[in-house]
Amino acid sequence: AFQSAERTDLASVRTLLEEDDVLDDICDEAGLKSKDIKALRKAIQELPSEEQAAAAAADPVEEWLASIEMSKCLEAFRAAGRTTIAKVRELLEDEDALDDLTDEADLKAKEAKQLKKAIEALPEAAAPAAPAAEEGKEKKKPADPVAAWLDAIELADELGTFKRYNIKTMDDLSKLSIDEGRIDDLVDECGMSAAQVKAFRKALTEVPKPKDEDDNEGVPLKSRSAQKEKEAAGKSSGLIVVGEVMMVEGMKKKGHFMVDVNVGQGKPLAIVTTEELNEGDKVLVAKEGATVKSKEVKKEKVAGEFSEGKILTLSEAGWGNSDDIAKAPPNSSPGDAPPQKKGAKG
Repeated sequence: AFQSAERTDLASVRTLLEEDDVLDDICDEAGLKSKDIKALRKAIQELPSEEQAAAAAADPVEEWLASIEMSKCLEAFRAAGRTTIAKVRELLEDEDALDDLTDEADLKAKEAKQLKKAIEALPEAAAPAAPAAEEGKEKKKPADPVAAWLDAIELADELGTFKRYNIKTMDDLSKLSIDEGRIDDLVDECGMSAAQVKAFRKALTEVPKPKDEDDNEGVPLKSRSAQKEKEAAGKSSGLIVVGEVMMVEGMKKKGHFMVDVNVGQGKPLAIVTTEELNEGDKVLVAKEGATVKSKEVKKEKVAGEFSEGKILTLSEAGWGNSDDIAKAPPNSSPGDAPPQKKGAKG
């Protein structure tokens, strides 16, 4: 009966509510009883509007990309199988996949950064609704202590950025408080306002020191320092070596350089430094896992790029108090153990 009346799509069925004669003819042709006619009319009234139907059929990833003015990435997202918001969120745990996607979409560095920040801002998957909290009860804080700390200074949306910088525990926050370079990088990456920067820096000074620093209470400072140096030297054995600078490239952030360093084994390490070096320079390099001045060297973002190690200064190498770069003897080779002091023969 609907086909005879040329009502073959939902849009034309909806118009029957304004064409009672046509609807009556359909009901007569279909031989409907009064009860059935009433049920049919009600069903037509409950059909979603064209706008509602379009929204229900819409691609949530397409809508999200349009909202952040990144619609040109849609085909790249579909090609990568990122067709739901949940799958888009997973990109935060897969840097390689995200890099491939931004390459496929031919994004510039600024656009790639904008996209990553938008993904970090996506809400987590909704959890089952909990009973409403009683009035007067304290708001439940996040279980993650770093998340709770960020929430307290109104930077909760930046948790993903902090995790990318390997700040996942309160101990990591404590170590951050004495690393001005990484603090500046985080301020830039998060786009903090002046008020947020002030609150952030103040909160950092109030982060408790790692527990192991309190365990030495009562031990003379000189003995404590010697003990730490001995432990660090044992842990860093083989992880601090001579490296030869293979390539130096200026970075977008003024005063920072990306340096490829041959350390004798495997591919050269990509290290970010603020020191101006030349190809062929022999330097001391702390690889990932080494301990330098009580701080473990990790692969982490510096000035927006991953740094795979650290080029040591004279003070960090134990060759004095200068912050100049520790140069290895010219006759040393990549991968050699560092001399015990400046000027020693390799």
